[in-house]
Amino acid sequence: MAQQTAELVILGQRVTVRSSDIDPEIFEEALRLASAKIGEAEKRGQVAVPYQVAVVALLDLAEEYVKSKRRVLELKEKWNEKSSRLLNLIESNF
Repeated sequence: MAQQTAELVILGQRVTVRSSDIDPEIFEEALRLASAKIGEAEKRGQVAVPYQVAVVALLDLAEEYVKSKRRVLELKEKWNEKSSRLLNLIESNF
């Protein structure tokens, strides 16, 4: 996969970003998500410097990531518990 470039706009300032060798669809989706989070941070109006907007957007993304990661771990734990119970039921019938 070839390296890609794109532009993000933070408070009117253009920032060029380059991808590492990742799937182009993932890169595009990540750009859309970053742009949306930057837009949300700009609308809050609490910060007026581009790097501060970027930091706020980053923190929003990090919060979503941590919540998602915890949810995945909870689901894995539930799945493992149910799998163990099912295995015990199967083994007890043989």
